[in-house]
Amino acid sequence: MKGLIDMYADLEDPNFGSFGNKPPKKAPAPVKKIVNNNNKKPNVKNINNNFKNNNKNINNNKNINNNKNINNNFKKINNNKNFGGNQNYINNFYNNFDNDDDCGEYNYKEFDHNYQGHDDNNDIDDNDDFNYDKNIIEDPLSMLSSPKYTYEDNDDKNIIAGTEDIKSKIDIPKIESIVKSLKDETHKYRSIEELQQVLKNVSIKNNLDSQESQAFLIYCWLAKNISYYTGSSPDNTPLGALQKRITQCSGYSRLYKELLKVFHIKSVLVHGIGRTYNLDPRPKRENHEWNAIKLNGEYYLCEVTWGAGKVENNKFIRNYSTFYFCCPPEIFIMTHYPSKDLSKWMLLDKKISQDQFENILYKDKYFYHYAFSEIQPSQGIIKLMNQNSIEIKFENNSFIKKLRLSCKVFAENKLLENISYIEKFENYFLVNLIFNRRGNYNVLYFATDKSGTVHSELIARQQFYVMNDAKQIKVFPTIFNFPDELYIREPKYNNLPRNKEILFRFTSNEIDDMGVVIDKKCMHLQKVDDTFMGKFIISGDEILVGKFELDNPKNMKVMIKYKVRK
Repeated sequence: MKGLIDMYADLEDPNFGSFGNKPPKKAPAPVKKIVNNNNKKPNVKNINNNFKNNNKNINNNKNINNNKNINNNFKKINNNKNFGGNQNYINNFYNNFDNDDDCGEYNYKEFDHNYQGHDDNNDIDDNDDFNYDKNIIEDPLSMLSSPKYTYEDNDDKNIIAGTEDIKSKIDIPKIESIVKSLKDETHKYRSIEELQQVLKNVSIKNNLDSQESQAFLIYCWLAKNISYYTGSSPDNTPLGALQKRITQCSGYSRLYKELLKVFHIKSVLVHGIGRTYNLDPRPKRENHEWNAIKLNGEYYLCEVTWGAGKVENNKFIRNYSTFYFCCPPEIFIMTHYPSKDLSKWMLLDKKISQDQFENILYKDKYFYHYAFSEIQPSQGIIKLMNQNSIEIKFENNSFIKKLRLSCKVFAENKLLENISYIEKFENYFLVNLIFNRRGNYNVLYFATDKSGTVHSELIARQQFYVMNDAKQIKVFPTIFNFPDELYIREPKYNNLPRNKEILFRFTSNEIDDMGVVIDKKCMHLQKVDDTFMGKFIISGDEILVGKFELDNPKNMKVMIKYKVRK
């Protein structure tokens, strides 16, 4: 998966159906027939010594329609450090433009090509695909010794979806500190019972009496101590995940289930589709597993795998997050779809079909982290029948001054340039998109609240089906990093006509002095209130627009670049 933008919880199991050490399927070796000349019965031994008498089967679940309605007005998720996400922020670097006699006495610097504040050199890999096993999933608890803490895992007759904000009832920093004090890379637990006893003693010592705190204690330990395995043939048994400290989704979920037994907390394994932002269409198949846990008589959805980290360039990057601990079902359904026989574990009053699931607007955890409230239009897949442009509105009622939005547009997994332009207003962003040709387009939206950085977090993804070619080809100019409030009034599009007079007009509340560079000559724009204007004859191959630095008014930082028609 070279170059894949595996940035946000793209932790799906390529060998999901093969729990344990089962290698990829190969052609069977020829079988030699054994001739028994003595007419004696062959002494057949049990080849698989690992599979003992403690195997458990996943009970067949019955469909129950007593779940909760999908709430389109999503609950506000607490914006705190527990969303995780160590961000590597990069300072902007500017290339010095060569000084020229025709440019007067001004020097100016050009911004890096980090369009709209986002920089990611990773490309989508056309071969990014997994071979999932479509066989019936069975419980692989065969390598466990007989557990000390057991109970009958009968299917509940009355499933009640939890409505409480569980994380608000937990002292998260305290438990994270406890887990940190337990971290010992050299310690190898010989059995699940050993770790169960350690966690039980810790909970008693620290007065973690509630089921919420106990469930989070185990979630936190797993997310901080078990790594995600990106290779093939993983050991996804609970004991293997514990001893090797590396596994895939079924190893996380099944070890979580086993550890919860020490606190008599019931957990149900839920398998189905884990949907990420990935651009390639995928077959409708199961590829993921997570947990539904029962706290105080009500069920909540937990996803330890995605809480542990992310994958970048096929390497696991620890990126601890509490977001997927007891995640609200109306948010969880955007990325997790249970298999048909487990559909009741949507924990929604009205179930949705798989087609509806695949059409839901994909929102990543950072959408809630940055307190976005809505996207309009809100569909995940949008068809444009008689138009080639669209405006997407991102609402944010608790607007952060330094918050920035950016996007990347792909067609057939190729990154396109200069077909998006983003404007920021008081409490919303407006994303302008142009699609000149018919086809399928994927748009990834990113956000950051760090001033002067180029690294952003994925917040959402939309797909556009454009049915007609544009009558006139239009593209936006190249837009570099610029202050929050700079609006291009005109010219709004690229490819300016040569030898014609063009009006330049921009508005900004933050910039004091702006200029235009035409054929390496710098000229100031006139300022009236918050508007900068000027008319110029177009020449040369490109036009640069930027701001003059207050501390060094002879230097201009480029924010926009127009191309000139040949």
